[in-house]
Amino acid sequence: MSSPSYVGFLRSIFVALLCVGITVQAHAGDTLVPGAPKPGTVTYTVTLSNGTVVKVPVTITTEKTPEEKADTIASTMQGAPYNLSASVTSAGNVSIGGATSITSNNATGEADAFLALGGPGFGSVNYAGFLADSPIGGSGPVEYFAQFGFDGTTITSDILYSSLTTPTIDGLMTQTYDNLLSQLAPSLDGDLTLNLSTDTITLDFLPTDTNISVEAFSSDTGIDVTQTLASTPEPPSYLLLGTAFLSMALVGYRQGSRGCNLNPIRANSEERIP
Repeated sequence: MSSPSYVGFLRSIFVALLCVGITVQAHAGDTLVPGAPKPGTVTYTVTLSNGTVVKVPVTITTEKTPEEKADTIASTMQGAPYNLSASVTSAGNVSIGGATSITSNNATGEADAFLALGGPGFGSVNYAGFLADSPIGGSGPVEYFAQFGFDGTTITSDILYSSLTTPTIDGLMTQTYDNLLSQLAPSLDGDLTLNLSTDTITLDFLPTDTNISVEAFSSDTGIDVTQTLASTPEPPSYLLLGTAFLSMALVGYRQGSRGCNLNPIRANSEERIP
């Protein structure tokens, strides 16, 4: 016959499992908002909640509307060999089910935005190549655009080649970073980082942030643009599950807990914009 203490410990584990099963949630996916079609190929890299990474090259043609472009992206992602859960929403966007991050890479001037419901996570923008001061398509301004969004607010950098203080990739990244940083509250300066060794700007999103987004493009023929939006749970869900499971079991066993507290914990929100 099992001892009372052993039975009590098993009962605590069962209660912990019920609590964890209710409180651990996964991200539903990310959304791609298509910009005006530009001729060429865009490579989308999608990371799924199970860790699978899928690279999807999509050929875009100028005769397509943004809605037709969304159809092309979704149908390509759905088809073999990618087999992603992608669909076009009533708003004309591409919803990618089960995605924890999405990256796009192009040198065609595409201006797609990535959206997710909330943090934690991060957005990043990278410009690679060289400053050609030559517009894609042969006419118009040479422009470099980067934008991050959270909680209904955006921080934006929109730079023309003619306004660059230092016409180099590092100079462009530094000026972009300075523009974005000036729009954040000083207490949140650490959330935005610039890495000149990779020419990447990253904004970390808080767990309490909602409607997070990133968008970047360049009309310079020499620039290759990469943008990423990641909304991966932090810590990874399997670690959260294991930690919560053991902790709650031990607490329940030691204290003789008869149930779990399902009341949500209200986190203190931080003011992002001065």
